[in-house]
Amino acid sequence: MQIVLERGVDDIVFGMTEAELVALLGEPDKVESDSEYGITRLFYYKRKLVLNIEDSNDSRLGWLEVHNHQARWLGLNPWTLAPDILLARLGHYLHDTYAVDDYGGMESYNFDRYWVELQYVLGDLSAFNFGVAYGADDRPLWPPR
Repeated sequence: MQIVLERGVDDIVFGMTEAELVALLGEPDKVESDSEYGITRLFYYKRKLVLNIEDSNDSRLGWLEVHNHQARWLGLNPWTLAPDILLARLGHYLHDTYAVDDYGGMESYNFDRYWVELQYVLGDLSAFNFGVAYGADDRPLWPPR
């Protein structure tokens, strides 16, 4: 499984509709709708993925949560890198700095300009989350498929 920032994971590309995702991946193991935030979350347990379909973005895939410890980013396995090394590499790649939110046993490291979030639980990477890029007009920059 390859993580490609601002694009998606493998054949899963930002901008896909729920119907396109189901056609590609099959029925999700669980579907959760949050009407307050206008998000439908598709859970794929074996793939260790959560796909977020956002009403505000024409009901298209806009956010991915990768929990799969076999996933790779730029050929690296983020789950085997020390947090400071992964954060430094991401910062260098994105030419950006991160902010951290500390929730006790969980820390969230965010590169806000690029919609990238790393979640660490008790010091271990739990999720590599990222979303579609946005243009100056606050509209999604859907990648080509």
